[in-house]
Amino acid sequence: MRIKEDTIKRILIAVLVPILVSAYALPVYWSVVMSLVHERSLTESLFPFYDMTLENFGGFFFSNKLQFQEMKAALINSVRTSVVSMLMVVLVSSFSAYAVSRFRFRGKKATVYLIVLLQTLPGFATLIPWYLMMNDVGLYDTPYVLPVSFLIGYAPFITWVLAGFFQNFPWEIEEAALVDGCSHIQAFLRVILPVAAPGIAAAGIITFIGTWNEFTAPLLLTASDASRTIQPAIAEFGGSAILSTVSILALIPPVVLAIIFQDYLVGSLSTR
Repeated sequence: MRIKEDTIKRILIAVLVPILVSAYALPVYWSVVMSLVHERSLTESLFPFYDMTLENFGGFFFSNKLQFQEMKAALINSVRTSVVSMLMVVLVSSFSAYAVSRFRFRGKKATVYLIVLLQTLPGFATLIPWYLMMNDVGLYDTPYVLPVSFLIGYAPFITWVLAGFFQNFPWEIEEAALVDGCSHIQAFLRVILPVAAPGIAAAGIITFIGTWNEFTAPLLLTASDASRTIQPAIAEFGGSAILSTVSILALIPPVVLAIIFQDYLVGSLSTR
């Protein structure tokens, strides 16, 4: 019986793994192919390697066409928005998670429940009211609207993630720092943050990748080239080869970041 179960498990793995890998890899493969060939070759073959060229990438970086200029501006906006959002979310969430994990205060349990409850709300349920609010206060279609929106959207989740790290923290170290004359803030900055650095780094990466890939919020809250990010800009771009080129360039920052800090990401999952 045991041998039969192992055989079924191996067969399922042998069948399902290639299917799952193909489902993820084929769209990326086709985007890479389309970005490296002339558009006329895309209808001739599934493997048009005979017509490889870097002309699409060269056009993106060196062409003065209006479309390319708009894409470059959107890419810069995405980098700025994701970096600023990541720093804001990590800063606020670190202090929030520390307070929730370390101190007793009235309404603590309700606060934790509220943080978890907020994760169950679909983003679409709050986007329209948030859009009206941002429009009323004059932040609509400004460089500030997305970082503020992402702070509100991601801080509860990142607080919950970081609370797991702080709950496992050996508080005797902090107590020793307090005995030596440190305040709670000084102990947090000098003792706790260095020890919790892997978890905070993982939270920052999760925030960066999440905000980088956001589509609906930037589409609804921005309209001009000065504030629009790369995801909605790609949706408005024309031409299969050029569209694929821009898509591949938009993949690079989060992929590189995930590869560099993959140990932190794995550590964050195992800690939770």
